Amino acid sequence: MAYFLAKTKQGRWSAIFIAVFFLCFIAMQILVAAGQTGGLGFPGNLLLFIPGVIGAANAVAAFFTGLFAIIRKRERGILVFIISFIGFLITIFVLGEIIAPH
Repeated sequence: MAYFLAKTKQGRWSAIFIAVFFLCFIAMQILVAAGQTGGLGFPGNLLLFIPGVIGAANAVAAFFTGLFAIIRKRERGILVFIISFIGFLITIFVLGEIIAPH
């Protein structure tokens, strides 16, 4: 258990950021299940747009905060490595949406 949890303040912040991302993702799924649909423009539906942007920003923040904790603060908690990997995947997805929207 000692090697699993974050030891540094930055590692704990990355865990908070990814938790907020998952809460926003769950909120979006609940809204979609309740019948909300996307619109044609940007942003088409504010009820879906706001938690989506907040969640994406928190995932990107989790990646960079976790990376900082690993590199600069010598964080070795396995949870921070997992959080940073999830944040990296979401950062790549967000960059792909910005560079080549569909």
